[in-house]
Amino acid sequence: MVTPAKNTDQQTNLHNLPKDHDLRNIPLSGCWYRWAKGSSWRQVKPNFGIAGVTFNSLGSAWTDNDVFCWRPEKQKPNHAPAG
Repeated sequence: MVTPAKNTDQQTNLHNLPKDHDLRNIPLSGCWYRWAKGSSWRQVKPNFGIAGVTFNSLGSAWTDNDVFCWRPEKQKPNHAPAG
C-alpha cells in the first residue's frame, strides 16, 4: 500500500494524476480538500462519509467542485481542477 507521506506526487492535485496512479486509489482519510475556487483547506477526517473511499470512486459532485491533495501547503490557492 502506498502511503502519501512517502510519495513524491503528494502535493499534486489528485485530479491531475493519471487514473491508475496509486494516490487516486487509496482511501481519502487524511487527504486534504477545498472548494475549487476557495483557499481554505480541510482534512478528510476518519468519520467523514468519503474517508473510506478512493478519489476515483467519488462522484462528480466532489471531483468537479473540489480540489484534493495529500499535502496542500504546496498548492496554489486558486488552482482549480484541470478538465
